[in-house]
Amino acid sequence: PSVLVLALRAMGQNCLAKPFQSQLDQYEMRELVSDGVEGNIPLASGCFMFFRTKLLRVLDGFSPDYFLYFEDYDLSMRVHELSDIVYVPMVRITHFGGHAAGKGLRHIWMFSVSAYRFFSRWGWRWW
Repeated sequence: PSVLVLALRAMGQNCLAKPFQSQLDQYEMRELVSDGVEGNIPLASGCFMFFRTKLLRVLDGFSPDYFLYFEDYDLSMRVHELSDIVYVPMVRITHFGGHAAGKGLRHIWMFSVSAYRFFSRWGWRWW
């Protein structure tokens, strides 16, 4: 992800997002509309992931350096050092929780701290 895309996503749908719609679509991989399995995905973001147990053990799971945000991004980057990430669109999971970003300053603070840690470790990409 880039800092710009994450900032635009954090703001929700607004007039600022329109000029950057192609960057948002690329981040969300909107071009992948098939029901087929897509290999070598750059990043898996979300609350549901399948892992081969052996790989997850080698990676030592999620890093304790992240709380609530960016733990999935960090794990994705570490996976890429050893393996590929595969997107399987026919698997559907319904998440009834969420909306943590709209819960106030505490969540904005946690997001910001995790974002800083992630970009400091994996490189600052602004656009």
